[in-house]
Amino acid sequence: MNYLTQTNGVRDDVKCVALVEQIRNFIRAHADVVVIGMSGGIDSTVLTVLSMKALGKGSVIGLHLPAVSSDVDGDKFNARSVKTATYLDIVNQSIQIGDACTSIISQIGTVVSNKNGINKLTEGNTRARLRMTALYAVAYELGILNVGKRVRVLNSCQISETLVGFETRFGDGAGDLSPLASLLKQEVYDLADHFVFTGSLREEDIDRVPSPGLYEGHTDEDELGYSYNQMAPASLAIVRGRGYAALEGKTVEDLKGYIEDAGVAYDECAKTVADKCLKNLFKSLPMPSLNLDSRLG
Repeated sequence: MNYLTQTNGVRDDVKCVALVEQIRNFIRAHADVVVIGMSGGIDSTVLTVLSMKALGKGSVIGLHLPAVSSDVDGDKFNARSVKTATYLDIVNQSIQIGDACTSIISQIGTVVSNKNGINKLTEGNTRARLRMTALYAVAYELGILNVGKRVRVLNSCQISETLVGFETRFGDGAGDLSPLASLLKQEVYDLADHFVFTGSLREEDIDRVPSPGLYEGHTDEDELGYSYNQMAPASLAIVRGRGYAALEGKTVEDLKGYIEDAGVAYDECAKTVADKCLKNLFKSLPMPSLNLDSRLG
């Protein structure tokens, strides 16, 4: 697997430095102040450090957004994110979303009348969307206070998650710019290890078991069926040089061809990647719009 951060399968700090510079320049080109939802996960942690290197710590605002009703938020993920933000010495604040989520979910339950109760993913995705609501509210207010400054909400998703739809539409899948969009999960971890090596992070800041934290015990690998490293060859084979828009209208057979043409075996893992990619592709495409009389171009 050819990672941007490795040489012969080993993290290459020279390559990491070059990648950090590219991402830093990207952030600088699009924002003056950034708002980041710090979940305690690896992606938002690395993105926070990259933003500091791009804009300076005074221009990075980290928000911890726990649902008080969920122990997985307060006791694990946000406990880590608060410690990390304190170590990095950035402006940070906690906003509890639990009461709002509980109210919404209870009312949804009266609408759908599901005898089995609300699906746990529905509740988890609602939390993710409420978090994004809070991020944009803070960003808007900061824009009022920072006249002339480009205040932007950062998206922390990367190829490994986006390709298989492992993100919440209009939740963590939203944002104004996406600095990690071209990276695989392992490359994010390599950057994290590089930051530990250089003193920008501590080992305790790194979440070694990826989880969206939508509910207790929820891990990426358990839900996806495979680790990100297992899925990486097929994921990169599908999207490399094409992007998501070019996949619209494609079939599983088309994606199988992309995978095999890249020299990757089309095994059960690759098939899972292809299936999930097509099922969730709509999340990465512009919303279909009715274009009457060619008014929209």
